[in-house]
Amino acid sequence: MALRRKFSFVLRGYARKWCEEIDEEMVRVKLLQELVAGGRTVKAAAAA
Repeated sequence: MALRRKFSFVLRGYARKWCEEIDEEMVRVKLLQELVAGGRTVKAAAAA
């Protein structure tokens, strides 16, 4: 059982890291889309 718990914590850590990376990538992509579309200026987009 102890071995399962260790894997559980490891997998939770990986899942958290992957979710954070996906969130960061989505923010980056949204910023690029807005810049290409001309929706906001660079300063306004960076402040959001």
